[in-house]
Amino acid sequence: MACGVSVSIPGPAIQNRISLKIVEHFVVHLHSSFEYPYYTMEKNTSAKLRRYLSIAAGVTAGFSTQAQVLYHDFGPQGLTIDTDTLLPIDLNKDSINDFAFRTRFGFQIGIATFDEISILPLNSTGNRVAGDTPLNYAYAFKIDLNTDIDNNLDWLNPLQEGNMSFARNGQFDYNDYWNGGAQDQFVGLRIRINDSTHFGWARLDVAADGKSFTLKDHALNLTPEQPLNTSYMVSVDQAKPALAFIVSQRPGEIWIKADILEQTAVVELFDLNGKIVHTGNLSPRDTHSINTVSLRGGMYVLRVYNSDGLREKKVIIR
Repeated sequence: MACGVSVSIPGPAIQNRISLKIVEHFVVHLHSSFEYPYYTMEKNTSAKLRRYLSIAAGVTAGFSTQAQVLYHDFGPQGLTIDTDTLLPIDLNKDSINDFAFRTRFGFQIGIATFDEISILPLNSTGNRVAGDTPLNYAYAFKIDLNTDIDNNLDWLNPLQEGNMSFARNGQFDYNDYWNGGAQDQFVGLRIRINDSTHFGWARLDVAADGKSFTLKDHALNLTPEQPLNTSYMVSVDQAKPALAFIVSQRPGEIWIKADILEQTAVVELFDLNGKIVHTGNLSPRDTHSINTVSLRGGMYVLRVYNSDGLREKKVIIR
């Protein structure tokens, strides 16, 4: 198994997972064909999700191409899903959805209540989810930061749905890798474009009770057959405590303050195309300000570095 993938060894409980055939068909993964089982997007989609779907159809401030990577950010709060939904993801922005997160919360079979989160490929036999199938149950890996998404990972079969979190009566009796919640973890994705494989990921949180998840961002490498690291465009913290700083914003201005800075640091602000729009210095026990009046609204990356290391934080300019 590739380094950076959080996995667990399937135990005996997996052998007894919902043995009734009708339950297996209804609850588990419906791999053979893609349908919208027992609900529709229109009926069950919240206002927040409908707004996302309308925005995702066009180009947004949080979406960019940088270093041949398509990247989409869902804002500082992310997009939280806590109702039954199929949330489509268009990784390569060609107006054809490549994957969908499926959620089914609080549905009952007999006296048991189930909560399930999964991800399934759409529309192309080349679309696949990183995961494995212990004892014939397909699971999507929970992947760590700074992991390459590439062919070194194990991948589910084309169009095979990968289960992420599965609870029965509030208990995680099985071996889904996202059971019990997760924060800033990744799903590995791959799609086919013009007969070439492209790797990508989606970053999300899963609630500890398995009753909601928050999608934060997703990315796709436009260079065929090349890996995409999960650290791409995620806030970076590779520095000693002496480089700690605080960012505050007010209309038209960003303030950076470092009370324990030991030596002068370089401050850079750059947009999602990699263009530096501001550079300056932050001195010990001082404050550095950035005038943002002339900048277009959207997401930027603030970078502060010196010999003690480097830190990056995302900032939203409105």
